[in-house]
Amino acid sequence: TTKEFDNTHTRSFFLSSRGGGGPTKLRKMPRTVVIVTGASRGLGRAIALSFVKEEKTFQKFSPLRILLLARSEEGLVGTKSLMQQEADKFLDTTANDNDATSDLLDMTHHVIDLSDLDNLDDNLNDILDFSSSSKNNLPPFEKAILINNAGSLGHLGPCMNMTSLKELQTSLDFNITSSLWVSTRFVRSFSQQQQQQQQQQQQQQQPKQTK
Repeated sequence: TTKEFDNTHTRSFFLSSRGGGGPTKLRKMPRTVVIVTGASRGLGRAIALSFVKEEKTFQKFSPLRILLLARSEEGLVGTKSLMQQEADKFLDTTANDNDATSDLLDMTHHVIDLSDLDNLDDNLNDILDFSSSSKNNLPPFEKAILINNAGSLGHLGPCMNMTSLKELQTSLDFNITSSLWVSTRFVRSFSQQQQQQQQQQQQQQQPKQTK
């Protein structure tokens, strides 16, 4: 599932798909905030790479802040490295690699087990706080995109061969419950940010009253 927010109007669309690192500082407006779950390998990694693989696509979304989520830190670090290699092909980093790249691209990763429902809300609080422009002293974003890609095939075969109820519950928690709850928290968080931005813009546009 993919959800997208725009600060001029809200829209959502769906992309059928099932399938944690220190950030640099953005000095320009994070035009787009992207969260990709299951980003450590496979389709999730390919989706993350698609934002930086072509210069034309990157320019459409940049300055870009992207958050990569998965259970494997090694895989997430590998995805970040591949993204950096792709971005370096068209970003001018000859003078100062870190500074030039961080102007347009900010990547970080969060190791998270989405099937752990007991700690899911706390983990999502940290992730959504990091992506918040107001809590990170950043100018407002223009777009926020969630690509809910994480998933597992789980048990394959006749249901009579399933070993336990716990196995079934774990699969449902990971593939369905957590996916729906991540989408819920994302929409709630960025809707609130969007409303705050609109209120601030309205206040700024109101003429100052003279005493």
